[in-house]
Amino acid sequence: MDTDANLVALLGSPRKGGNTEILLNSTLEAARESGATVKMFRLSSMKITPCIGCRKCDTNGTCVIRDQMQEIYAAVDEATSIVIASPVYFYSVSAWAKAAMDRFQVYWARTHILKQPKPSNRYGAVIAVGATGGRRLFEGNILTARYCFMDAGFEYSGHVLVRNTDNIGDVLSNPTHLKAAAQLGTMLVEDPSRGYRYVG
Repeated sequence: MDTDANLVALLGSPRKGGNTEILLNSTLEAARESGATVKMFRLSSMKITPCIGCRKCDTNGTCVIRDQMQEIYAAVDEATSIVIASPVYFYSVSAWAKAAMDRFQVYWARTHILKQPKPSNRYGAVIAVGATGGRRLFEGNILTARYCFMDAGFEYSGHVLVRNTDNIGDVLSNPTHLKAAAQLGTMLVEDPSRGYRYVG
């Protein structure tokens, strides 16, 4: 399928081959099969300084910290969709994911201070896994991602959320989880406005 879809994924898990990465790989493979260009950033392997609150981005919409977040900015600026994949750490995203997401402050500055128009027809999704089965387990991940997406011009389009995944490879015990992750990737390329939500 010919498409202009360009998907960027931020992997917030430090566990190589863990449940979060397994699900994300399923999503990215499906997106590629649907014709998207895909780029994944393993945040735990990157040098990303937390936001220092200097407010320099208020003047020109760019970040003065010259680290590997600049690579992510370049990719996000060209993306048609974004996936933030993170395990639940104390009812929110991991520290690696949060550091990158906080640096989306540049997009807030562009929108609210500099009054620049936001891009349109862009969509964001969340993949999250958690060790417990709590009813509100994923609320922190979703809320944080929604606000991160909003000012960067991504409409929240869906999620794949899987409970009771404490051990590496737990998601493999249920093929439905992998199928759901693949459906998320297909949706983000072929019909992102439709949305897709799965909770396992």
